[in-house]
Amino acid sequence: MATVDEKDLQMFLDKVDMVGSVIKNLSCDDKTVQEEAFKIADKYLEKNTEKTGVDRSIINKQQDVSDSIMTFDKPEMSQEEFIRSMEKDIEERNLRKARNTENALTWKEKGNKHFVQNENIDAVRCYSEAIQLVPDNIVHYTNRAQAYLKLKQYDEALKDCDTALKLDKRSVKALVLKGRTLGLLKNFDQALTIFNKVLAIDPKQTKMINNYIDETRALQQLNVDEEKTLSLYSNDEDDNAKKIHNNINRLRKGCQSDLQQIISVICELKDAVKTNELRTLFRIRNGFNIINENATLRKILTSCNSLSKDEVEIAVLLVELFSSTSLDNACNSEVICQQEVILNTVSFFLQTESTLRSVFESVQFIYRLSQFPKTRIRIIKLNSFQSMFDNLLRIINDGGDVAIMATGSLNNFALEASFLTKFQEKLQSFIPNVINMMVLLYSSHDKQSAKVFPIIASSISTISNIFREKHLRLFYNNDMHIWKVTLSLIKVYIKSKNSHDLRVVEACVGMLMNLSASSVSFSEDVVFQVSEILPDLLVCKSEKVVERISGTLSHVLDKNNLLIENIINKNIYKIFLQLIKGSNTDVQKHLIKCLVILTNQNDSVVQNIYSEKVLKILLRFLLLDDCTVVGNTALCLSHCSKNKNIVNSLIPTTIIKDLLVGATNDKFSKNARHNCALAIGKYAIADQRYLEQLRSLHGMEILHQVIKENNLV
Repeated sequence: MATVDEKDLQMFLDKVDMVGSVIKNLSCDDKTVQEEAFKIADKYLEKNTEKTGVDRSIINKQQDVSDSIMTFDKPEMSQEEFIRSMEKDIEERNLRKARNTENALTWKEKGNKHFVQNENIDAVRCYSEAIQLVPDNIVHYTNRAQAYLKLKQYDEALKDCDTALKLDKRSVKALVLKGRTLGLLKNFDQALTIFNKVLAIDPKQTKMINNYIDETRALQQLNVDEEKTLSLYSNDEDDNAKKIHNNINRLRKGCQSDLQQIISVICELKDAVKTNELRTLFRIRNGFNIINENATLRKILTSCNSLSKDEVEIAVLLVELFSSTSLDNACNSEVICQQEVILNTVSFFLQTESTLRSVFESVQFIYRLSQFPKTRIRIIKLNSFQSMFDNLLRIINDGGDVAIMATGSLNNFALEASFLTKFQEKLQSFIPNVINMMVLLYSSHDKQSAKVFPIIASSISTISNIFREKHLRLFYNNDMHIWKVTLSLIKVYIKSKNSHDLRVVEACVGMLMNLSASSVSFSEDVVFQVSEILPDLLVCKSEKVVERISGTLSHVLDKNNLLIENIINKNIYKIFLQLIKGSNTDVQKHLIKCLVILTNQNDSVVQNIYSEKVLKILLRFLLLDDCTVVGNTALCLSHCSKNKNIVNSLIPTTIIKDLLVGATNDKFSKNARHNCALAIGKYAIADQRYLEQLRSLHGMEILHQVIKENNLV
């Protein structure tokens, strides 16, 4: 409920809006609008004059006692006394305002502390106290709106946003909060309009606002999916939908005290959530609230150390049920991760290893949750995650089917920078263990069970993700042992037609690509290994392998002259040219960088660009918006300007015009524009006709100005 001060503020703001509108219309050129404004102004002044005027007829209704004794009039206040009185009043008001401002700041800071601690009811109370003291401070309203959002009191949050926007209609924070609130109230179009308004006010917030826009659209799609699900099962004709509805209600009422009956109900629920629509229905019917509303279930999950046999069975079944509902369902997974009690139960089962089934179900649950970015970030933040991570490592070392899922979970967590930073030391010790597994794998390939391959592929992928963190990468990237082991493993598996073997190759090459992201110089024997398997990797049927080996080459080629010589002497570069003529843009992007290095080293590579008809592909690259591709292509074409066949064949093309566009593109990096300008110069020197083309485009003046302004030379 609004306080007196808030009502006063609202009335004041409404009057300001009305008066502002009248004043605007008074100055309008339209006489009709102007006359109407005069009428409104007259009525307003007449009304408020009546309200504020003195009613002299009631002054003496309560006669002062002194009037019966002293019948003469009281002297009027002198001008000096009046001024002193006014000054005193102003001073008192200023003191009161300063005191209120100071006290309001104290309440606001208290509210901030409560908000950080997720004590949102207390935060609202503190911000409300601040508003009572200083009702025209926009920060108090936006802070309280945030707390209301956390409490899911969306209508109250919206009111505070609107009040804040009356104080400052361009407040980015108030607009963002209003947009988020409208989205949560399912007013999606209004929310998107608000976010677009913020983009117009403050373009610097583009990244943040685009995230909110994506979030709102996701909520909109979620709402569509939920409505579709409800429509699909509205008649309760589906047996599984009936079971979900009835059994959730039975558990939420909390009337079951018979443990066997609870077991039966949970089993029915678990078997009912067979499709993604039914899993969504489980959420819509508030199925996840059963562990909060049913006292028996709550007690079991919060006292795992002292459970009976039936209670342990119920705890495991709840893990199975929640795991089933999370399968391929991001929204369900997010809701589950807000139920810390179930995640703590999972951690307990991993720690105690009470039964093989409880461990398997717990690891599978973690694996499913870790597939979604929001849920894995939330899990990493749990107090119990340290123990969870240690137990996953132990399970991986033990091997077996459970180790496959444990490794998969670790691989997913390694996608998050916060995980890599937090567990850097333990991850460093994990890497050598995987390398040792790789040694065993290539030395006894024929003896390995098919179950081993998913584990090793997932483990290598985990290392690949770990090497995305610069510190960990630098610790290992010049360790030639890792390169030798990985290349040896690739050599064994690359020619296999087995899909399991190919997954291992994909993981290995992906790891090398990430490992090579920091500068690395190969030993001679590693160069030999790379050169030996490179042709097979470049023609591999797996696009992932081709993309990743191309990326690796783009990282290492400029630091390894012996590898460059081998690629040229063994004609491996001809495979590069065929891939550049292909359709995979990622491969093209990597290999054009390699081609820059090769064309600078060898004339035969340049001649083959001409003979293999690659020039038209390079000209097409100049038209792309990717400044890296354009810059590297321009540099490659610069190297080609020494070949007469190429120079003559490019005369009829628009190469000069396209390079000029690149050189003057403000969105491109300085290096990309420099390379375009350099290529223009090279061709202008190579043939007079290019110089004439440049002059006809007024390119000399443009180029000179661009070079001067951007210090491109």
